[in-house]
Amino acid sequence: MPMTPHQHNMRGFTLIEMLVSVALFSIVMLSATAALFTVIGANAQTQSLNSMMTSTSFSLESMSRLIRTGTNFSCDGGGDCVSGGNRLTFTSQDGQTVTYRLFNGQVLREMGGITAPLSGSSVNITLLRFYVIGTPVGDGLQPRILIVMRGQTVGSAHQEDFAVQTTVSARRIDLE
Repeated sequence: MPMTPHQHNMRGFTLIEMLVSVALFSIVMLSATAALFTVIGANAQTQSLNSMMTSTSFSLESMSRLIRTGTNFSCDGGGDCVSGGNRLTFTSQDGQTVTYRLFNGQVLREMGGITAPLSGSSVNITLLRFYVIGTPVGDGLQPRILIVMRGQTVGSAHQEDFAVQTTVSARRIDLE
């Protein structure tokens, strides 16, 4: 049966052409998928770091705010604590006894008979130390508290360690 001109111009793809195009498409898709997983991993790591920074910032700011206006500081039950202590106790501006300490990876604040965690569940605090100087009454020094905190992020495939410290100066000088 002779071919008409219309049938002769209609050609399909050969098997080789189809295999090459599918292989190229597969390579492009694998590259795109790998790039997508890299972006997802970087996003998870960024979210974890952001959560850690927010939680740590909140803990330190909350402690600093009350310490600035506090009096009668003691570290592990004593006055000055130049070698560091695990617990900071003082009297808040409104006369309440406030204690900060570490328990089960969380920074706790005890105030007015209520114990509340300050750090979020996204971090595990492994070290909380307080260094206190200037607490003896009548020494003319402004009480200063150095807070050192170490820990790591929790709940992420990319665990990040962190260490932060801040120094807080009480606003009142013990002159009595």
